[in-house]
Amino acid sequence: MIIRPTSAVVLQGTLDAATAKLAAVTPGFAFAPGRVLFGTRESPGLYCDLMRNRGLGSSAACLNDIDRDGLFDEAVRFDFNSASADRVFITDKGKVRGGKLKKRYPLAQKVAYAVAPAGNLAEARIGLLWADSPSNKARPGQPPLVELLITDGDNFTGTQIMSSSYALVPVSSGLQTLDFYGARITLKAIAADGALQFDLSASPEPRPIGLVFRGYRLVLIGY
Repeated sequence: MIIRPTSAVVLQGTLDAATAKLAAVTPGFAFAPGRVLFGTRESPGLYCDLMRNRGLGSSAACLNDIDRDGLFDEAVRFDFNSASADRVFITDKGKVRGGKLKKRYPLAQKVAYAVAPAGNLAEARIGLLWADSPSNKARPGQPPLVELLITDGDNFTGTQIMSSSYALVPVSSGLQTLDFYGARITLKAIAADGALQFDLSASPEPRPIGLVFRGYRLVLIGY
């Protein structure tokens, strides 16, 4: 599956030099006319660049129109954090990653922006994940249940981006079809090796997908 932001804008002016230096993620990054920034319905007025590598970590540089008057009022930086995140970003590698609010910098002068031409949206790839439901052990003689959710997969930090909702579906000898975040999924059976047999087709129209960040889980063992 491909996900995209819900909107994009084009910067019409240049930030003052001091704020631009503080807000930059990489030395070559510039908040200059023509820079395309991306927004979501959940954060009106906030438009961000892609999340990019920054030293040993990664960050996303954003601009915020606080009063929604068509002029940016502040620069904002989000840093990747493996424990928690305030929002989800698309990276410059076409992945998704969580970012936590790090800094706010008021602009010396407001900067205008305009709606970007259609088609100027970044994108990332996510996938469908299924797992045996833990409740199967308590349901002898009943069709097995599978849990379906959208995810970016595991990464080296042990964190994950997942859909805010999941589906719990019985898999029997008959076909089970459901619409899940715009994807039509027909569950057929569970093969002898444990593989889930299914057909998948995407909706012709884009559908909103609510994504959440699962932070690193610390396991404590008591004696």
